[in-house]
Amino acid sequence: MDESMGVPALPVATLATLGAAAIVGLGLVLLVQKAPRAAIVAFLLVIAFVPTWIELPLGFIRPTLASAVAGLTVIGLAARRPRMEWGLPDLLAGFLVVAAAGPMLFGFLTLNSFLGVFVIWCTAFVAGRLALLAVDPGWLYAAIAVIFGVVALLAVVEFQTGWHALASWGPQNGAWATWAPIQERSGLSRAEGAFGHSIALGNSLAMAAVLTLDADLSRRLRLGLIALMVAGIAVTLSRGALVSLFVGLILAVVMLSRPRVKQLRAGLAAALVVAVVAGAPFVLGVFSEAGDEASTSAEYRGDLVRLVSSIELVGRSSAIQESATGTASVGGFQSIDNQFLVFGLSYGWLTVGLVTCLFALGAVALVSGRGSVPTAALVAQVPALLTVALITQYAVFVWFVFGLACAAEQLRRHESVAEPVPVLRS
Repeated sequence: MDESMGVPALPVATLATLGAAAIVGLGLVLLVQKAPRAAIVAFLLVIAFVPTWIELPLGFIRPTLASAVAGLTVIGLAARRPRMEWGLPDLLAGFLVVAAAGPMLFGFLTLNSFLGVFVIWCTAFVAGRLALLAVDPGWLYAAIAVIFGVVALLAVVEFQTGWHALASWGPQNGAWATWAPIQERSGLSRAEGAFGHSIALGNSLAMAAVLTLDADLSRRLRLGLIALMVAGIAVTLSRGALVSLFVGLILAVVMLSRPRVKQLRAGLAAALVVAVVAGAPFVLGVFSEAGDEASTSAEYRGDLVRLVSSIELVGRSSAIQESATGTASVGGFQSIDNQFLVFGLSYGWLTVGLVTCLFALGAVALVSGRGSVPTAALVAQVPALLTVALITQYAVFVWFVFGLACAAEQLRRHESVAEPVPVLRS
């Protein structure tokens, strides 16, 4: 205790850890500033291959490695001073953060929920917003396509061999205990990769497959990577991810006029027909054998609807209860498999309304021909978000793609008036 100040002094070990983290962080920020492509690839690799239970013990906060790298990426890309031009999606995103985090000032929000907004939402969103202004979009989508193509390949290998290598990697902490156990369906172990949950893996691959449509890669390679991601999603045995995949691909090829997307229309249609014919018997057989398991899961999600009455206008629902161990539950439900409900219960109706407006704005942009592949990928996640919460790296990737969609809108505005795009390129 420092008697002169009347406050406890931090242990020397903690100070040393924070000092070392600051030095490493500064070095990484300078690296991002000088080599944005390498930094963005590193960020994507962390999302794809580092489990969510790998955390950084920084005092009272323990961000996942993905969120920490996202934060460093934001600082480094911001130091390049890109010209940001704010549009309606950015304005709504700003209101969303204020609506979600603002109630903490009046005691309507817990510190953990507040940190979730800034550590997960903001860092990943701004990383996506800045990344697309720092590197060529086609290159960025190609990086995502290749990295998640490898993720899909490893998912297929994991499913075929039953070897879940990443589930036993890293410290056996509380997050590991929650996410490391492998899910099963119809007696089959579902592929999870580094995502800690089969649905998180499947939906992340679904978004990556849509982004692959506009990647700066050859037509054959893009089709091959998308086919590989379809297989990767199939072995997660997730119905929602398959729905989001097909909705996203259909929205993109029908609504978008991007030259690279239009190139794939015929080939993609043929590939999807082959995938359905070849994969449908296996997938339908698994769900048929799952029987009561699958129907019980659907009924559970249906029962969650009754929690709507517990949502407050702003702030955290008073119906949320926490046990002595910190486990939260609402009305007897410990797992809220609906992100719109999670938004409402955690932050209030105002947040739900803003999120709905953002998805509606994306849908309008697609219908009017002003959308982009990130917009299509994000809008296609609506069916998935009605059946799963934003968990593990899936949460980081969703907010990152949201940032890409807003940045793509800025680039589109400049393309439409034939002006040079005022961004920094690596």
